[in-house]
Amino acid sequence: MESFDKIKLLPGDVLLHSSPSAISKLIEWAGDSPYSHAAIVYDKTSLREASAAGVRTYDLATRLADTTDYAFIDAYRRAEEPDGLRDVEVTAVRKVADGYMGTPYPLSELGLLGVACALRDKIPLNDTLRLWLREIIDACFDHTPNYQVCSETVYRCYNEAVVAPSVKPRIIISPLLDIPFPDIDVKELIEEIWHAWQQAHPGTAIAPMGHVSEDDLLKRYARVRSKLGAGPVVDPDPNPRTILPRDLQDSPDFMLLGRVTGPC
Repeated sequence: MESFDKIKLLPGDVLLHSSPSAISKLIEWAGDSPYSHAAIVYDKTSLREASAAGVRTYDLATRLADTTDYAFIDAYRRAEEPDGLRDVEVTAVRKVADGYMGTPYPLSELGLLGVACALRDKIPLNDTLRLWLREIIDACFDHTPNYQVCSETVYRCYNEAVVAPSVKPRIIISPLLDIPFPDIDVKELIEEIWHAWQQAHPGTAIAPMGHVSEDDLLKRYARVRSKLGAGPVVDPDPNPRTILPRDLQDSPDFMLLGRVTGPC
């Protein structure tokens, strides 16, 4: 992995994190990815992210200097704009990020979400059937932005930015990797979960589940059928709640700049 000078980070760049914590190891395993957390560069001094305390601003320099909580951080940028977003795009992305400040984290459904995403991404089906499974799972989780996980916030910032042409990232059906289940200290995991609960907003205790109808599933199946033989399978309407760091990593609309912190 080549290094990337943190001084060259620009607004809109996506930071994907790897952490040695027990919760992070589970997230990385569930998503078949080296990453467990996502954030977006807001400006030269700060980032925006969804944390246990909700969507917040965090000091960029402090995060990049944190070698205890994060093993490494990699930077990604819009593939079509290697020199960074246009000013109008930065403004549009920031507007979305500003609108979600303080949105709580769905801690009450995090375990179920992890299990669902693990099933979605690890069952050895062909890509089209995996998209169909993804559609079913997506329908079972709430689509509203009232609660947000980290990669969901990053995805929404781009997906909901009102700008032409659109900067909505394409989410593809990633290849199976099936990384081994991590060696996790159960005591450490429980302590981390308890610490996360203490940081959370009171409202995070209840995150509503979505309701899926037969008609909705039939519509989703029709979308899957329309993708047969179309090359790399793109999820046409992903549920932002089930977007994982792996989805951002593999999107053809983002390119890897390099490693900002950690061993290369």
